[in-house]
Amino acid sequence: MISLLVFVRNNFDDLLVTVKDVYDVVDEVVIIDSLSDGDLRSALHDFMDKIRIYETPPLGIPEPLMMYGISKCRSEWILNLDVGNTISDYLRKNLRTLVAGANDGYSAIKTYMFYFKDDGIIVHMPVMMICKVFRKGKVTYKGHIHEDPDIEGKVLDLTNDPRCFIVDKVKYSQEKIRRYMLFERSQRKPMSGVLKRWELMHHSYPHIFDVFLAAALSVYWNINMFIISIHRTSKYNFRRRLYLGAIAYHVKYDFLMFYTYATRSPEEKRIAEEVTQEGVTKMFALDREKSIQHYLALYRKFEAEGDPSIFTTKEKIVLFPNIIYKKIKSGIT
Repeated sequence: MISLLVFVRNNFDDLLVTVKDVYDVVDEVVIIDSLSDGDLRSALHDFMDKIRIYETPPLGIPEPLMMYGISKCRSEWILNLDVGNTISDYLRKNLRTLVAGANDGYSAIKTYMFYFKDDGIIVHMPVMMICKVFRKGKVTYKGHIHEDPDIEGKVLDLTNDPRCFIVDKVKYSQEKIRRYMLFERSQRKPMSGVLKRWELMHHSYPHIFDVFLAAALSVYWNINMFIISIHRTSKYNFRRRLYLGAIAYHVKYDFLMFYTYATRSPEEKRIAEEVTQEGVTKMFALDREKSIQHYLALYRKFEAEGDPSIFTTKEKIVLFPNIIYKKIKSGIT
């Protein structure tokens, strides 16, 4: 049996695209809804026979809730897609066969994920090797942004099969960059080489040098990503295209990311170290039903009272970095 696991907040059109694409090849659809505005069940009324919906507070990113979502799936194998994702025709037709074959000691299936704009693949976007099909109980998420899970057991690698891939439709927003930077700042990525030296020494030279180095690293990173993308897409029969929006988005995102990592205060670094080591999911027990209901009640309470100290009132997004800082500084366990 296979469960589709998907997280959503408001973007019902993209959710429908994903559900329709794989509805006939999965046994159930588990939707983790972060208090969407509007009637989600009405939007999905044609597919409710297989669907179960669970409400959670809106955390801004799905990763902290991955273990909770996995716990709600009843099938042995899980297909985890973002809203708007679709899978290749071959993968759709052969998903059950591939899963049945993977039962012989495998815990996950790895494929490429491509980003499309209209009818062409965007070669500037990262072509990621991801495990979106995995066995329940064999993967662990700590709750970090853009996280690859820890996998217990063997991984069936299908990245050399050009018929098996996942498609994502590109969407950009400045609000998304701002929101993601809050999470980037609250966790520590591994630092090495020039990044490590920059992190240790940035207080000893003028601020403009931080800006220059972040810009240089962002450009270098994106050129490298472009070269890798060209190589990985060479065996696919797609129309490849450049998209200026993708270039601008990623250059800006990576600039802010590098700048954020290297210029955090000592206190922010200490907090990020603790968060990275323990994991957001574990810190707040976000894999447990009792905790989810507790945070749902908190969210509704703060929303009703208009208290902006933890939750934003305009976008209704839980600013988990703020909670993390308060939790660690106050010594709450």
